[in-house]
Amino acid sequence: MKSKKGFMFFLVFVFSVSVLFSQTKEEVLNSDLPEEYKAAVEKMAAYRYAKENTISFVSNGGMIKENEHAVVAYIDADLLPPAVMLSYQYGIFYWLTLGFDIGGDYGAFMALLKVKQEMSRTRDNDKFFWGWHIRTGFKQNQVELSDNLVFDDLSYIIVFENTVALRPGQAKHQRQVVYLNSAFYFDFDLSGEGRQVDYRIAPAVLGFETLIGEFGNFFIEVGAAVSLNGTETDSGLVNDNRWFPVGKIGFAIRTGRHTAHILSDPASLKKYSSPK
Repeated sequence: MKSKKGFMFFLVFVFSVSVLFSQTKEEVLNSDLPEEYKAAVEKMAAYRYAKENTISFVSNGGMIKENEHAVVAYIDADLLPPAVMLSYQYGIFYWLTLGFDIGGDYGAFMALLKVKQEMSRTRDNDKFFWGWHIRTGFKQNQVELSDNLVFDDLSYIIVFENTVALRPGQAKHQRQVVYLNSAFYFDFDLSGEGRQVDYRIAPAVLGFETLIGEFGNFFIEVGAAVSLNGTETDSGLVNDNRWFPVGKIGFAIRTGRHTAHILSDPASLKKYSSPK
């Protein structure tokens, strides 16, 4: 007898859940269901909308889609001489991207692991974005730029970056992003005893990224940095409390389809209130 009652209770429960999720988001929120059910449906709808409607940007001004791959080629002018870098990015979640950068130039080599995370953005129109970015890895620099400027070092570097971004235009046509990036650099010299740790700050780096066609991106960054305690080289201390330019320029190819303009009207949230 108890088993029959349990089975009937299970059927009623399954039927109730199916009815709940067969409704649109608006129907659920306007119903007499408990507030915890309404909150759960609204949270799930917002999550699925953000997950499936992320505009793909490869620079610091945004994120790539969940499960999307991107290959980026860029010139990094933060290094002397400027390095030609190749980057691979993978969207673990719509709010978290993992990447690996490798490249160099004559006498310079760099290999970095990077993590980028979205902290906040406006869900209804995606106009504003805030995120942070960390890069860490090894840098080798063995080059003589002049008689008075000789680099010969192996370093472990950590770069913390914070970004705020603005995407102009209507939600369905946001193919560009303008962003302001700030960065703090730690450069730990590993090449000899008694060598210093270099500290640099780039308080304002202005960036711009635009989508090219369906699968391409182009971005550029320009700004300035200051060395707080100078940069130690074989030829002495350089850039001691002096400003110097930094920047990047690059292109990317992504695997995601229609990621350039898939943001739909916020009213379309209602279709995400029930799982497919």
